[in-house]
Amino acid sequence: MALKIHRGQWHKHPTVRAGNQLTFGERAADTVVAGMGSWQFIIWQTAIVGVWILGNVVTLRGIGLPHWDPYPFILLNLVFSTQAAYASPLILMAGNRADKKREEKAELDYETNKRSEEKIDKAHQAILDTTATILAALQSPE
Repeated sequence: MALKIHRGQWHKHPTVRAGNQLTFGERAADTVVAGMGSWQFIIWQTAIVGVWILGNVVTLRGIGLPHWDPYPFILLNLVFSTQAAYASPLILMAGNRADKKREEKAELDYETNKRSEEKIDKAHQAILDTTATILAALQSPE
């Protein structure tokens, strides 16, 4: 949740939604994308694929486990295709939300910069006026 300073006090930025303000779908997309973009996910997926392939290459009929997806691993390919079909829209939704947040924060930064520029211009003008007054006082013969 973005905060802004207005007259020395913190205020919540009204357009940036976060936490409970997000829909279930937005929270789910953010959570899934955060999980899929981690080393833990890559390591677990690699381990599962390794066990899958090993279980289908090595003969395990002695313990009653038949090959459930023999080479060329068409079922594994289907699982990956399904995962990609669901992951792509989730990644796009999370990316769109991130873009919107960045856009809103950039707008807030721009507004803050404009207010700061106005205050600096006023301070600069006050310094120029004070300097002119001091120079006028120093140059006037008494």
